[in-house]
Amino acid sequence: MYFPRPLSEGWQKFARAWHGHRARHFQTLLGYLLAVFITHAALRFCLLIRKDAYGIPLVGKADWYIFHAFSIDFLWIFGYSLPLALLAAWVKPLYTPIRTCLFAAHSTLLLFTVLDHETLRFLGMHLDLSLLGTYGNTASIREVLHFVADDRSVRHLPYLLFFGCVPVSFILNALLRKRYAWITDTRLRGRPILILAAGAALAWLYLNVIWTGGFRMAKLRPFIQTLAMGLIRPQADGLTETQIQALAREYQGHWQALQGNEDWAFPDTAYPYYRAPSAPCQAQGSDIPGDGIDQDCDGVDAKPVNMVLLIFESHRAVNCGHLQPYGATASATPSLDSLAALGHFWTRFSVGGIPTINALMATHLSMPQHPKRYISSDFVTLSQEGFPAVLGRHGYTTRFFSAADPAWDNQTPWLRQWYQGIRYDRSRENDSATLADMATWMVDSLSPDKPFFLTVMTKTNHYPFNPVSGVRELPSDASLQERMLATMEYADENMARFFARIKDETWFPHTLFFILGDHGFPLGEHGSSTIGYGLYTESTWIPFVIVGEHPRLPEGRIASDVAGQIDIAPTLLDLAGIHDPNHYLGHSLLRPAADRGEALVLRGEQFMAENGRRRFHGPWGDQPREQGLEIFDAVQDRAEKHNILSEQMPEWQPSLRFFQGLAKLHIALLESDRIWPKSLGKGP
Repeated sequence: MYFPRPLSEGWQKFARAWHGHRARHFQTLLGYLLAVFITHAALRFCLLIRKDAYGIPLVGKADWYIFHAFSIDFLWIFGYSLPLALLAAWVKPLYTPIRTCLFAAHSTLLLFTVLDHETLRFLGMHLDLSLLGTYGNTASIREVLHFVADDRSVRHLPYLLFFGCVPVSFILNALLRKRYAWITDTRLRGRPILILAAGAALAWLYLNVIWTGGFRMAKLRPFIQTLAMGLIRPQADGLTETQIQALAREYQGHWQALQGNEDWAFPDTAYPYYRAPSAPCQAQGSDIPGDGIDQDCDGVDAKPVNMVLLIFESHRAVNCGHLQPYGATASATPSLDSLAALGHFWTRFSVGGIPTINALMATHLSMPQHPKRYISSDFVTLSQEGFPAVLGRHGYTTRFFSAADPAWDNQTPWLRQWYQGIRYDRSRENDSATLADMATWMVDSLSPDKPFFLTVMTKTNHYPFNPVSGVRELPSDASLQERMLATMEYADENMARFFARIKDETWFPHTLFFILGDHGFPLGEHGSSTIGYGLYTESTWIPFVIVGEHPRLPEGRIASDVAGQIDIAPTLLDLAGIHDPNHYLGHSLLRPAADRGEALVLRGEQFMAENGRRRFHGPWGDQPREQGLEIFDAVQDRAEKHNILSEQMPEWQPSLRFFQGLAKLHIALLESDRIWPKSLGKGP
C-alpha cells in the first residue's frame, strides 16, 4: 500500500485495517445516507415552495425556512445513522443486518415524512401518534382521498411524492456510490469523517447560534422527532403535586367567582374538577312540571323538557346573518337567522376544541381539548361521564345521529358510552338524508310520555365543501369561500325542512332545540386556511341558538356574554333539573353570574381565551406561538385586525398567567386520569 508521506505506525495499522471490505462497506452506507439526505432536501423544497391545501402559501418566506430544514435533516440523518454505518463497516458480520435495517428504516421514514408534510399542509399540525390513533383507520381513507383530490396547490403531487420518494433515494444511491471513491482513499486520513463532523458543527451553530429558529424549529420538526416525542411523553407536564394543588385552588376560586353563588363545592383534592352540590337538596313540595327545578328532590324535574342538539359542521359565525351586527361578514343561514329571531342566541360563543372530534369531546365532557393529543384516542380509559349518560340515567331516551361515519375520527367507542344508540348509514352521508331520517325516526319512535335527548352531526359543509345533490350550482373554478357559502346554505335549508317535518308532533311544544357549529374554518382572513391557524375568530367563533320555551331561559332574546361549548353540558342538565356531582369545567348559562362568562381553546403550542372585552392569543407554555402574543377588542374588533397588546399592559398579565396555569393543570389532570374519581364508576 502506498502512502504519499510517512504515517505514524498507529495510523498505518488503522489504514491497513480499514482498507478493503471495510472501506467498501462504509462507502456503500455513506452514499446511501447522502442519497437519503438529498431526497429529504427535495421533499422539504416541495413542501416550502408550495401553497397549502387551500391555495395560500404555507410559509411567507420560504428562504427563511429552507436552510433551517436542511440543517435539521443533516443532523438527524447523519447523527442517528453514521455510528451504525461505522459499526457495520468495522464488524463484518453486522454489515448485512445493519444495512438492511438502515435501508428499511429510512425508506419507512421517507414515506412518513411525506405524510407528515401533507398533514402539515392540510391540518397545520404534524403527524403524531395521537393523530394516527384518531384517524388511522379504514373509515378515514375515503375522506383523505377527497381532500387530496381537491388540493389547491399542485394537484395529486402528494401521490407522486409518496410513491416516488423511496425509489428516488435508491436511484440517487446508485449514482452517488460510483462518484465518491475518494471517500475510501486512505491517503485522506479520515478526512471524510472530519468533513461530516464539520458539517454537523456548522448545522448546529446555524440552528442554535447564527439564526435561532424560534417557531420555525417546531414547524420544521422531522417526523422521527415527532415520533420520539409521542413515545416519550412527560407525565403531568412536569408539575409537582404542590404545583397541581396550587393551580387547582386558583381554578376552583375562579370557577366559583364566575358561578356567582355557593351551590357547588370541590370535596376531593385528588380530583380538582370534581364538584358536588354544596348542600343536600331540601324538598319544597311537589314538582312543578317542566320548570327545570327539582322541587321534590327526586333527582330530576317532573316532566322534564325534551332536548335536541343540532351540531352543524364548520358553521362559522362570520357567515351567519343574525350575527352581522356583531362582526359577521356574510349571510348564508336565513333559516337559522329566523329561528334566532324567535328564540335566544349568543353573540360571543366559542368552540372548545378543533377539529370536529375535539369539539365533540369538549361539548360532551365540558372541558377543553388537550393541546397536543387527542382525548378520543390517547385517553380511551379516562374516567369521565358525558352528559348524555347522565340524562339517560335519569330516564331520558338518548340517540346520536351522524351524517359522517363516526368511526373515522374514533367517535364510536365514546358515543357508545354516552348514548343508548347510534344511527348512521353510508347511504345517508349528506345533510338532507340524515336530517330526513332523524325526523322520520322521531315521528315514529318518540312519545310525549318519556323525555328524550337527541344529537345530530351534519357533514356537507366540510372541507373541501364539495357540492352534493341539492347544493346550488357554482362555476367549476369557484373559490372555497363561495363553495362554503353554498354548502352552508344547503345545510340551513335542510334544517328548515327538518323543523317543518316535526313541528306538528305532540311533543314539539315541550322540546328545546340547541343549534350550534362544531367549529369555524379559516379561509385566508389572517393569511392562512389551515384549520385552527392562530385560533382566530374565523376558526373559533360559532353560532349558538336556543329555540323553544322554558321558564328558566332569560327574558332577553340576545345574550352578549361570553360562552362556549363547554357550557352546554351544565346548561342542559340545569334545564332538566339535574344537579348530580360532575367534573364539568363549564357553567350553566342560567347561573346568577351569567354576564361574566369565559371561553378557552387549546391547540398545539397556543391558546385562545376570551373574557370581558378581550380575546387573548398566546402560548400556554414555553414553546413560542407562531404569531406571538396578541390581544384584541372582542366587541369592536371581532375580525381581530388590530393587536392592542401595547395598550393593555399591564392589565392583561394576570389573565394571561391564569389561562397558562389552567392549561398546564388541565394537561396534568388528563394525563394522570384525575378528572373523575374512579371509585364512582361512570356515575354517582
